[in-house]
Amino acid sequence: MFRENSERKRPRRDLQPSRRPVKVGDILEVKIVGTGREGDGFARVSGFVVFVPNSREGETHKVKITKVFSKYAFAEIIE
Repeated sequence: MFRENSERKRPRRDLQPSRRPVKVGDILEVKIVGTGREGDGFARVSGFVVFVPNSREGETHKVKITKVFSKYAFAEIIE
């Protein structure tokens, strides 16, 4: 059986690694510029949002990227 055109799987363009300025394992120094809905602080790296739990707006932290998604990433504080 063949799928109809509407069911055909297409590549997810939003997952192209070249669009993301960070990758898992990167260590960066970031300034927390705001707070997300869940209360996590967030920074921006080349416009890309990086959530940093247990941080507050105005703080600067050295962080390690732990998860990367198409439009945002998570990091943990290492210093």
